[in-house]
Amino acid sequence: MKTRNRDPGWATRYKEWMVEAGFRNVVELRFMWPQNSWPKDKKMKELGRWNMINALDGLQGFTARLFTKVQGMPVEEMEVLLMEVRQDIQNRKIHCYWPVQDVPRSTRWLFEANTQV
Repeated sequence: MKTRNRDPGWATRYKEWMVEAGFRNVVELRFMWPQNSWPKDKKMKELGRWNMINALDGLQGFTARLFTKVQGMPVEEMEVLLMEVRQDIQNRKIHCYWPVQDVPRSTRWLFEANTQV
């Protein structure tokens, strides 16, 4: 991705970008979501199920252009790879997490000098 001037870690910079844009009191929340239903905790298991469904439903769309157009992989080869990836996503023996960042709220700094009454 970086060879195409694309940073796959852009979500880790949400807070930084919000502050640079003039927002104040920026709150950043970080989560670790399980890949599938492997956790024992009931809530994490449910979150893992939803995360797995989302990943499986979007896998083709997440990867097709990158693998075929950017990397030059034949479509047939990509389909075989995605079949293996789908099996791994559903494998409860693989304990994997997705890092998730969210910036749910902030206060926009407006030109204070112009807003004085």
